Amino acid sequence: PLNYGMAAEYFARGCELQHGYACGNLGALYLTGKGVPLDRARAVKYFTKGCELNDSNSCAALSKLAEIGLGGGAQWR
Repeated sequence: PLNYGMAAEYFARGCELQHGYACGNLGALYLTGKGVPLDRARAVKYFTKGCELNDSNSCAALSKLAEIGLGGGAQWR
């Protein structure tokens, strides 16, 4: 069965180890509130770190958030 809470723990560990994909996935969980509290600011934080670690999905997520006005910063528009 799906366990988003456990996934969040593993993605957090991966992000701490500088894996951009893990940071992006953790950001997605915070953006949707699956397994963790809904927190857009944290989502942006993890997407930013993922993007800095060359995860293209994280960069795309930041761009989309900026485009729809939910964060991401002006540099992503």
